[in-house]
Amino acid sequence: MELNISELVCADGQRIFEGRILDLEGIKSVTANIQTQKAQIKYRDQQVSAQQIETHLSDYGFTIDGVPGNNIARNRLPSCCRAGEQ
Repeated sequence: MELNISELVCADGQRIFEGRILDLEGIKSVTANIQTQKAQIKYRDQQVSAQQIETHLSDYGFTIDGVPGNNIARNRLPSCCRAGEQ
């Protein structure tokens, strides 16, 4: 699956994102690109669903495909990751 992640703007955001996604059981690999703000995620659909992945990331405050994640969690991200907030 490929997701647009607004908070992928720096190495800190990339590291945090990759760490959070790898917390989930069933994730095979993740590639996060801060230049494009996109993440490619490969997973075992017998262990985790695309919806579970999106919910997990949203719970940590990540904005996925333009849909803001949990506001309290997003405020805990480094300020550089929130630079594009309105």
